[in-house]
Amino acid sequence: MRVKALVLFVVTLAFAASAWAAGTETLLYSFDNYSGDGYQPYSGLVADKSGNLYGTTVYGGSDSSCNCGTVFELKLSGGVWTETILYSFTGYTNSDGAYPEYSPLIIDSAGNLYGTTQYGGSSSCNCGTVFKLAKSGSTWKETILHSFVGANDGNEPTGNPYIDATGRLYGMTQTGGKSNLGIVYRITP
Repeated sequence: MRVKALVLFVVTLAFAASAWAAGTETLLYSFDNYSGDGYQPYSGLVADKSGNLYGTTVYGGSDSSCNCGTVFELKLSGGVWTETILYSFTGYTNSDGAYPEYSPLIIDSAGNLYGTTQYGGSSSCNCGTVFKLAKSGSTWKETILHSFVGANDGNEPTGNPYIDATGRLYGMTQTGGKSNLGIVYRITP
């Protein structure tokens, strides 16, 4: 009986592998870092109700002195995917975030985007931020929801944030806390 189950398992794996091998790749967008484009998309994508894709790049953006990363949108129109930079981070010079590398965006029911940056913020430690992007007409406005200050507050937010039904945002940091081994936080609107 075990031999039959093993043979069935191997045949099933071979069939599944051949089904994936027949798939085709379609290039949606290629980053180039010209004209303020971002580069090195590191974390995952999120889609809105219309199928538009949103993500971040670790580097690039319109502030060439910082290259602190971007939030972008990919939209399908007429069979072609077009990228739009929704926000370019400006980093250390004005309390903005920098390098949104380890945390994919999340989207709420109103279409607002939330994420974290590993560095930047209003603290001199550049310990990272939690941000929100809200659409206002045809533009997107960033709001810093929290700037981490290190120590017990946390440092270098990471992981996938979560929003509950009441709008509270939960997340984690890599370091900080009483033993400098990270924290779990909640931000209440």
